[in-house]
Amino acid sequence: MNDYCECKLDRPPNGPFYIRDLESSASLTYFKHNDGWLIDDIQSKKAGCGKKLVREMATRIGVDQPVYLTCVIEPNTRAALHHLGLLTKVEDSREALEFTDRNIIINLKMARVLTGGGVNVERVRIYPWADEARDDPMCNQDGCRVTVEMYGRTV
Repeated sequence: MNDYCECKLDRPPNGPFYIRDLESSASLTYFKHNDGWLIDDIQSKKAGCGKKLVREMATRIGVDQPVYLTCVIEPNTRAALHHLGLLTKVEDSREALEFTDRNIIINLKMARVLTGGGVNVERVRIYPWADEARDDPMCNQDGCRVTVEMYGRTV
């Protein structure tokens, strides 16, 4: 059984909340956003730790809560989307793409992390960067200037 540490500083009741696995140093930051919960950051280098942290967060926020993960930069997820041609399609067309196909979603590593942690990913949205962000070298990691977001609910 892992020990978790949640740092509780002077914060509003909507967060941000921080969960850290003391054994692996993996961490997750989340906060209340509009009608759901936004996962701001997941840091994990050890297999399975991301799922454990998502599971802990899902337990804390309760069942049937909307969860959003914006700015997915996990390399395997983006590589799978790139292989399907979806990243370049959105970048070239400059139009957002949204899909709910379970056959595609279940093959995305970040979706498996969320699902394994108790968040059922219902849809993925890909949209092009704004013109002013297109030349930012900090954001251009895989050559595709698009943002990937995932939406789901806790189970």
